[in-house]
Amino acid sequence: MLGAVDDRLAAQAPVVMVSHTMQGGCLCENAPGLRVQLSNMELAAAAAPRPQILVAAAGDWTKDTLTVEGPAIANIYRLLDALDRFHFVRFDFGHNYNQTSREAVYQWFGQWLLKDPNPAVLREAPYQKESDEALRVFPDHHLPAGALTQRQLIDSLKDLHRKEWQALVPHSRSGLKKYQQVMRPAWEHTLELESPQDQPLVRLGDWKVAGNRKTAALKIQRVGGDTGIEATYWKPLQSHSQTVVVLCRADQDTTPSAENPVPGALCQELLQRGLAVLAIDRFTSGDWHDQFADFYSTYNRTKLQQRVQDLVTACQAAKVADPRESRRLKVILCGIGQAGPWALMAAPAADAVVADVEAAKTMDEATLLGPDLFCPGILSLGGFEGAALLAAPHPLLLHHAATNFPTKNLAATYGAVAPRGNLRLDSALLPDAEIANWIARF
Repeated sequence: MLGAVDDRLAAQAPVVMVSHTMQGGCLCENAPGLRVQLSNMELAAAAAPRPQILVAAAGDWTKDTLTVEGPAIANIYRLLDALDRFHFVRFDFGHNYNQTSREAVYQWFGQWLLKDPNPAVLREAPYQKESDEALRVFPDHHLPAGALTQRQLIDSLKDLHRKEWQALVPHSRSGLKKYQQVMRPAWEHTLELESPQDQPLVRLGDWKVAGNRKTAALKIQRVGGDTGIEATYWKPLQSHSQTVVVLCRADQDTTPSAENPVPGALCQELLQRGLAVLAIDRFTSGDWHDQFADFYSTYNRTKLQQRVQDLVTACQAAKVADPRESRRLKVILCGIGQAGPWALMAAPAADAVVADVEAAKTMDEATLLGPDLFCPGILSLGGFEGAALLAAPHPLLLHHAATNFPTKNLAATYGAVAPRGNLRLDSALLPDAEIANWIARF
């Protein structure tokens, strides 16, 4: 893992670990988000072209290294014309790091670090291991005065992240630029978002006229994605608006009749004001199981992460969904009910956002562990408020916000960098007409 992210390593030797089947069975090697669409083979290959040796054992999950993992990673080194910098061996033992395995590493490091002309002679000298008691840092089993307990250490780390984020909260345009430079990549990685450069595939069906508006079915799919997003595109017949509203509710599971679709109440209000609407009918499928069991979040997006990806994808698609539009459209993202927090977390992908945030009424950990809101690392981003700050100075309306929903930093930043009126915070659940009026202003 270190070799995948730090170019300073001169050589490395992952031992009995790199496998195409078993990725790690301990909490310490299964951080959330680590292997979403990735495996240890790709983590190891990321070190290329730096010198690397894989040491495998016939009696554990690296037993296929000579035929699977080794040749696959060697292909990456070959692409970089560095095949001589990669080596893999397997010994007939169980899971181990015994003398045979260690000496293979000594010889590889001898070649690349010591530049030894004959590294094969590097052997382990005889030694007597010290007793366990002699090796203990605290042989009397008592921690020194002032040592933190486990709970205190955890709290101190959380406090460190909180202070780091708070120090970045912008109070000027230059501060906003710095905040975006630091937190935009953190937002993308924490939410497990696909590369924003990858444009989704958009298929627009035939237009059908219904009264003073027209409608068409829309299918949106990320490149390489398993399932797509189904939506209905609405446009007033006489409108030339360059704005489209992406409208979403929580977990749509039915698609409107293609023969006779009916717009929802808010959709009708927006159409009456001359705005186009992309109403999400069905998100990508998700089989969530227990998001807290079996290292689920190590290998899979949580529900919130998947829905934010869906909304980012929908915003990308909305800009180009109508091929007859000569310009990219301005996108306003509107999340209703339980989808409000998802829309707020996706705020950086839109030109303006409206979100019902009642579902995320507090930032306490019990609320954030709910199945619809769980996202490992969300508090290091500043939570929902931190994601919303990335949308500044774009228009932002948060309604149904309880008094304990955090908005202090949001209000301060918008007051410093945004035009007056671009931020509206309302504790009430606003009616559809009022939401539509606010959107129509922009």
